[in-house]
Amino acid sequence: MESPPLRQSPFQQRPTEPMPIYEYNCQACGQQSAHFFRTFAAAEADEASLRCSACAGPLQRRLSKPTLLHSEQMRLSALGDAQSLNALEAEEPRAMAQLLRQVGGALGEPLDGEMGEIVGRLAAGESPAAVGATLPDPAPTP
Repeated sequence: MESPPLRQSPFQQRPTEPMPIYEYNCQACGQQSAHFFRTFAAAEADEASLRCSACAGPLQRRLSKPTLLHSEQMRLSALGDAQSLNALEAEEPRAMAQLLRQVGGALGEPLDGEMGEIVGRLAAGESPAAVGATLPDPAPTP
């Protein structure tokens, strides 16, 4: 007997478009708050019904740049353009350094310490093989 198909939980669905976060001030008590919306359309539709969590007063959107949440899939797919991947296959050191910086930025990871040194050497045009030859062997995993 064939089992029924598994349903994907709405919590597992990944967004395919940016999700805005807006900041608000309460018009009654002045408290600041931030509200997350699934889409820009939802932000426009739901904004009038927002109330202050402290006093239930009306909220006024602050004039600030909206923050956008991007899924990991969106951030990484933006990095995988054909030109970058072709440069990696050709082992072009400057292109590798640029892609490593982009990946670090997209993941919010600073390129410091040993990784910063590697990226700097690649950006200076040193071959990936020469950079790799000077790296210590990775520690064995238990």
